[in-house]
Amino acid sequence: MKEKVNFMVKIASIGFLALILLIPLGMIKNLVDERSAYRGQAMEAVAQSWSESQTLIGPILVVPYNKAYTVQEWNEKKRVETTKTIFQKHHLFLPPEELNITAHINTEERYKGIYTFPVYRAETRLSGCFKINDVKHLLEQDGVAFQTPPYLVIGISDPRGIRTVPSMEWNGQTLRCEPGCPNNTLDTGIHATLPTFTTDTEGTLIRFQLDLKLQGMGHFKVAPVGRSALVHYQSDWPHPSFVGPYPTARSQINEKGFTSTWEISHFATNIRETFNTTKAENFDDLVHTAIGVQLINPVDVYQITERALKYGFLFVALTFVVFFLFEILKQLRIHPVQYGLVGIALALFFMLLLSLSEHIAFHWAYLIATGACVGLLTYYVAYVLGSLSRATGFGLLLCIIYGTIYTLLQLEDLALLTGSLLVFVVLGIIMTVTRKFDWYHLIPGSSAEAEELQDASISATVENTEY
Repeated sequence: MKEKVNFMVKIASIGFLALILLIPLGMIKNLVDERSAYRGQAMEAVAQSWSESQTLIGPILVVPYNKAYTVQEWNEKKRVETTKTIFQKHHLFLPPEELNITAHINTEERYKGIYTFPVYRAETRLSGCFKINDVKHLLEQDGVAFQTPPYLVIGISDPRGIRTVPSMEWNGQTLRCEPGCPNNTLDTGIHATLPTFTTDTEGTLIRFQLDLKLQGMGHFKVAPVGRSALVHYQSDWPHPSFVGPYPTARSQINEKGFTSTWEISHFATNIRETFNTTKAENFDDLVHTAIGVQLINPVDVYQITERALKYGFLFVALTFVVFFLFEILKQLRIHPVQYGLVGIALALFFMLLLSLSEHIAFHWAYLIATGACVGLLTYYVAYVLGSLSRATGFGLLLCIIYGTIYTLLQLEDLALLTGSLLVFVVLGIIMTVTRKFDWYHLIPGSSAEAEELQDASISATVENTEY
């Protein structure tokens, strides 16, 4: 009876050890979060010294005008009704009829401590035309006067990234751009004062062209505010992530960089309705329509290490199962402390992986960490199992497990399916290996008790049948 109790206590202690090992795995998970936060702080420091992500909105044509209204007022003192003219200030907002944006994005790397971040210099050209039928219609109305000249405004999310003073071609004239957005049309950006429209203004289309040299990091996006917009990017960065609510019409990515093109019409953006219904002089909400590219690192070591940690308990559980099978098949005596030491070594694999991957490529970090842990455990298990051949088999099994987990980390979309099938296969192998086990025989004293219970059950069945 005592031996039976000792056996059950050992099984319980092994299960308890497996659960206890969740503590160091959780501590390593916190370490991953902490290092990721440090990287975020380093990124902010680089953004402060360079420039943050850039988003362009515009250009938007703004035509301020005053409209005269006649109102009747009662003069209490003279007891007569008088007529008074008042002027109210309004703005006409016009999107481009056509908008073409081309951006050549050249990247380089900036360092902050052990972290490396891609930054870019974007040479951007905005060109197209505005249809001024609505402006001419205003000029024909009674009581409308243009007291201040119109202007063109372009929103730039981080004006610190403007490398040169931009100039603009407007209907054949060269105009100088100034900082800021009048009347809070946009939060930050530049504007150019335009010639005043008159009844002598020729044509209904006015062409423009604006060259901008910007620097930033992270993403580079533009809002397609034209009734028809054509956006083209070209860059030497080979790992783009296209962002925005509209898909690319064409894109090509290789090791030398990428090109991408968007073709967007007002049927998709409903831009005219957006301009007509805008009551407040603020178009910053157009940032939600912006399209562009996010310059990402090909491997996020913290994200992939966190994903690997999700398989940490599976590592420990499979190893303990293998140990337990060796113990019962080969009649070995493995102490719970030895289980615990092996489990700690498995947990330290993830710390090695994290620390190495911050300095070298992830696949090399994974290979080195795997080699170190497999070598240590094979050396230790050779003494625990009392056989070098058994330890070698155990080491090969660990290599298979680590290789399988690495494959799962590369399969982003199929990771859950593959992982589920893996666990199912492992369970099937364990059930196949142990299908002929006499588990009562493995527990001292249990086999005789089971036979007595079985005989008693048969006797009771016979008596009930006779009755």
